[in-house]
Amino acid sequence: FLQSTGTLLAGAPRLVPALEPKAAKPTIEIGVHPYSLKPLFASGAWTLESYPRLARETLNLDIIEFDVADCAALFEKPERAQRYRQIAADHGVRIGTLLAGATPALDATAKAIQERALAEHRRWTEVAHQLGCAFLRVRAGTSGEDKSTAQGAAITGLGQLADAMRDSGVRPLLENIQGFSRDPKWVTGIVDAVGADRLGALGDFGNFDGDIYQGMDALTPYCDALCSKSWNFDARGEETEIAFGRIMKIVKAHAFSGWIAIEYLGTETPPVEGILKTAALIRKWANV
Repeated sequence: FLQSTGTLLAGAPRLVPALEPKAAKPTIEIGVHPYSLKPLFASGAWTLESYPRLARETLNLDIIEFDVADCAALFEKPERAQRYRQIAADHGVRIGTLLAGATPALDATAKAIQERALAEHRRWTEVAHQLGCAFLRVRAGTSGEDKSTAQGAAITGLGQLADAMRDSGVRPLLENIQGFSRDPKWVTGIVDAVGADRLGALGDFGNFDGDIYQGMDALTPYCDALCSKSWNFDARGEETEIAFGRIMKIVKAHAFSGWIAIEYLGTETPPVEGILKTAALIRKWANV
């Protein structure tokens, strides 16, 4: 595994992931997506070091996600990630997922680009492993103009990545986020082709072309994790663009088991308040 990075050496102790991808009994947990906190990270009010503690103390959440965009210092020495893992553990928090970058593209039709993409994702996998993540959140869907050709390239690239990650303790999840991946059938076709034992999906409430509820209904059975979207709230505390009650009914109907990461992107309500309102909605409609 990741022999090209030189970071997992023979005889080195292997860390056990902090999270199991699936619970034996359907349960729903709540985490936070780092995009929800971008203004706080940008201002310095929150840092990667304080993130676990503040997630626990301010948000009452014990699952957080990291973004590779914030982890540049870890790529040269992935073992540094163990420090963040320990900080999280000290506060009873788990780092569930690492968000991979969009480029180089795993679904590139050019072999050289796809090889670079695989090498980058191997580096990100090693960081995710050292953080104790259960999942690496990956992307596809923007390469080329032909949907079928892009899907074939994604199957190849994601299949190779799944093979490279097999012994890492980290599972790749393909997210519906951009381009062709906003079509749930395009995503599920890739998972079916690669094999659900090697690749899972991550369903984002808001990232569909067309009806988001039909999209979630099609994608949720394939999902190991979910990501909510929220922007604004009405006087009753309901999100104004997505009917959380309807979404959660679909999620529960498919007996989804795992966590939902809150991605709050609103500007009218401050980040912490927006996250707390979104968490309250998930708890309300999921009965957790």
